[in-house]
Amino acid sequence: MSDGSEEFGLGALDDAALVDRARRGDARAFEALAARHYEPIRRFAWRRCGDATDAEDVAQETLIRIARSLDRFEGRSAFSTWAFGIALNAARDRGRAEARRGAIEREALALARLDQDEAPGDDMTDELWAAVDALPEPQRDAVLLVHVEGLTHAQAAQALGCAEATVSWRLFSARRRLKSALSRKGA
Repeated sequence: MSDGSEEFGLGALDDAALVDRARRGDARAFEALAARHYEPIRRFAWRRCGDATDAEDVAQETLIRIARSLDRFEGRSAFSTWAFGIALNAARDRGRAEARRGAIEREALALARLDQDEAPGDDMTDELWAAVDALPEPQRDAVLLVHVEGLTHAQAAQALGCAEATVSWRLFSARRRLKSALSRKGA
């Protein structure tokens, strides 16, 4: 599957090489980075914001912030992890600026990974995502990054700017809250 960077003739280069070229003023290298990472950022923003239009705006804002701060990327984490951190901050900023929209529509398969023993059925999808949406923001962010975007606890910790143990605790607490919320609805 193409990530979009081939369009710029730079698809064979890894992120580190593209960052290096972009820092030296190679606009095509930045365009290749943007093409490679836009869709995961947009998808994350959609799940975080709950609205396709807001997700597009957050993804665009994220790319602008990445372009402005590319010189500050130190390479201590994967570029994608750093980019998700910027996307998370852009989404938070947007959320503070506007009232959150209604219940978030999400993919049922991603949530089914929350608890292997109690995989949700299709009829529970809306209730499950509503329960995820009702989680405190730190727990919701951890759930989205780890269980939906597939980041490791360590990568999520870097994106969230906290310790890996904090991510683990937030996920543990989120699972407990989700089980409790769903058992009340099913009773």
